[in-house]
Amino acid sequence: MTSSKGEHTPAPGENQPDREYEVAHAVADEHHDQPHHDDHDHAPPPPTYEDVLSERVGSTTLGERTPPVSTRPTAPEDAQRAVAPLTLHHLNESIKGAYAVDIGENKAGPDVHLKSTNGALRVSVFLRGSVPRPAEVVLETTNGGVKALVDREPGQAVHFKATSTNGSVTVTLPRDFDGVVSLRSTNGAKNLADEIKAKSVIVPNEGGDSKTISYRVRPDPEDVGDGASTAWHTAASTASTAAASTLKGDDKDEAHAHGPDRADIRTTNGGVRVVYYDPEAHEEESKGCVIA
Repeated sequence: MTSSKGEHTPAPGENQPDREYEVAHAVADEHHDQPHHDDHDHAPPPPTYEDVLSERVGSTTLGERTPPVSTRPTAPEDAQRAVAPLTLHHLNESIKGAYAVDIGENKAGPDVHLKSTNGALRVSVFLRGSVPRPAEVVLETTNGGVKALVDREPGQAVHFKATSTNGSVTVTLPRDFDGVVSLRSTNGAKNLADEIKAKSVIVPNEGGDSKTISYRVRPDPEDVGDGASTAWHTAASTASTAAASTLKGDDKDEAHAHGPDRADIRTTNGGVRVVYYDPEAHEEESKGCVIA
């Protein structure tokens, strides 16, 4: 049916238009007539290169780098200070603690000699100063284990010996150790940490001792985390030359070939193990004692 205005009016029974449909169209048309605003018009600008870099490195400015964590141990504040030669002999008593030893005035080794007849050794030895010869450290016990950390100043050669008759021996060496490590056990395992093995080669033993295995160990430049690796290698070369200058013939050639450092780790009944210094492990162990 058509109204007087020409509009169509539904007859009774005829389907009614969908009112909701009409309203929806009206709203859509009204929205279409409004000015269009892109959502991106209000988006923040992308971050600059400097903003991204600042977020990643904090307050570090361009061109700077965060210094690496040092891989060289430091003597604790409560370390016992001493002047070489330091000699301690205990009977039926353990020796424990950290020792900072000045070797500068000592004319002959050993610079440090710690011995117990019936007792364990749990010590950290920090050698200070330098001498025109390898510094010498001797740790020994008859009945008891040995756990020791040894460190020296860059460029100072060191000869280190740790022994027990009945007990295991574990030694922590500095990462810039440059020389020969010898392990001996009559009844026990001989273990060199994997990261040391990776930069070592097995060399012949003196006298062909079947119970001993020796490794020639060379440090990597990056083993020194305080940025002084180049300086250390220069100083180590000087120390090696100085040490070799007191030798003759084959001994002199051997010193140059294998580096100036020596570590002799041995026991009769027990295992022997040599590891590198690890800051986190050393700190955790130090809570209970001293050693890495």
